[in-house]
Amino acid sequence: MKITPADFAQLKIDIATAAKALGVNIAAADGGKTGLLTMHGLHTVVDRNRAYDDAHPGFAGGAWKRVLPFTGRDYCHLYNAGLNDSHIATALRRIKAELTVR
Repeated sequence: MKITPADFAQLKIDIATAAKALGVNIAAADGGKTGLLTMHGLHTVVDRNRAYDDAHPGFAGGAWKRVLPFTGRDYCHLYNAGLNDSHIATALRRIKAELTVR
């Protein structure tokens, strides 16, 4: 995997936290054609929560729910770190597998 171990570990924690807060059962959730539909949705929730403060219209207007603390990091920071869609899909696939192991 191209994602750093530190970024992978944080993304896994953040996705697990977001899924729990939103009541999403990753194992039973819709995977879409790639099997990652819900995981991409949770990744978006994580990015929004970490990148935007509560003054952002998405949070201020109630369209988005705060489930993780704001850190001010760049939205889509993994892309800025040199990853592409394939790298992120691989990480999400592994996170899904690890979070759904019984």
